Amino acid sequence: MDRLVFQDINIEHIALINSWYHDDDSFHVEKLTEQYINYVASKPDFYCWIISNNNEFIGKVDFEIEEDKAYISIYNKA
Repeated sequence: MDRLVFQDINIEHIALINSWYHDDDSFHVEKLTEQYINYVASKPDFYCWIISNNNEFIGKVDFEIEEDKAYISIYNKA
C-alpha cells in the first residue's frame, strides 16, 4: 500500500517545488522562496509540508489558521 509522507518544507525544496509550476497564467501560484519559508517558520499557526509517496516528492500543502478560519492550499506535481 502506498503511504504519503509529510515533511516540513525547507530551503532545500525551493528549486524542486518551483520546477513544478509550468503555467504562468495560473489563477494564483505562490512561488516558493526563502522568505516564505521563514515566514511560515515564524508563525505558530502556519504549516507547509512537502509530500512524498514511495520516496518521490509529489506535492505541497500549506495550512494556516487565522482567528476562526482555516486556509488550505494543495499543489500536486503534474
